[in-house]
Amino acid sequence: MERWSPLLLRVLVKQSRAGGSKVYYRLYLMRGDRFRDAIEIHAADDESAMEQAEQRKEALPAELWCRGRRVATLLGSSPA
Repeated sequence: MERWSPLLLRVLVKQSRAGGSKVYYRLYLMRGDRFRDAIEIHAADDESAMEQAEQRKEALPAELWCRGRRVATLLGSSPA
């Protein structure tokens, strides 16, 4: 996992809040207790990233991360 300096993180967050650049997120698709795949998401904030993650996660459980911070754990769709 990438390590970001505190100064760089503050700059990225300030730019995002000001409506500038977007923040980098990664959606990890899970299969059992292992990661199956990762999808990059660029969003202005956690809420926007969550919306994109819900649309892209398929039926698998997933975890949404912003660098070293877990933003959310998304449950997979149960079979009908």
